[in-house]
Amino acid sequence: MRAGKDNRLYLAIGAPCNVPGDEDPECIDYAKHPYYAGIISFNTTGGDIKKIARGIRNSVGMDWHPMTVHANY
Repeated sequence: MRAGKDNRLYLAIGAPCNVPGDEDPECIDYAKHPYYAGIISFNTTGGDIKKIARGIRNSVGMDWHPMTVHANY
């Protein structure tokens, strides 16, 4: 989890399997769990959740480009 310059928290949520909808019974349907394999943003009280990225596998970390970061994601 990282804090952004916009006073929001950012959390990467990994994917439970390699291919969504594959025949592995442990693979969870992404349509039922829309935050998997993405990065979400929320305010410091835990509300106002926004999905800001999708399609990641299992992120190890995240950072912002110093020249392009802004408060309106």
